[in-house]
Amino acid sequence: MQKESLGWSSLKEQAVVTYEQWYDRVYHGMHPVEAATRPINKQVKMYTIDGVRTTTKQHCDARGLNLNTVKYRMKKHGMTFPEAIRYPTDTSMSRK
Repeated sequence: MQKESLGWSSLKEQAVVTYEQWYDRVYHGMHPVEAATRPINKQVKMYTIDGVRTTTKQHCDARGLNLNTVKYRMKKHGMTFPEAIRYPTDTSMSRK
C-alpha cells in the first residue's frame, strides 16, 4: 500500500500541531488523524491598553513586567488587567 493512498501527504499539510504534540496525543489514545488535525485549545486573551491591542504577555513584556506578577495582582488583589499592569512596581523589594 502506498502512502499516497492513505492520504499521508494531505494529512501532513493539514497538521496544526508539532510532532511532539501529535506524538503525545497518540500516546494518550487519540486517533492519529484527529491528533494531527484537532486545533490546540488555547485561548489567547487580548486587551486594548492605551490604544494598543495585543496579548497579555506582549503588554507585560513591553512594560518589563513578569506575567505571573500581573496574574498575582489580579487574583490576590482583585485588580483588572489594566489596573494590574499599570500598578507601580516596588523595585526596592526586588530579589537579588
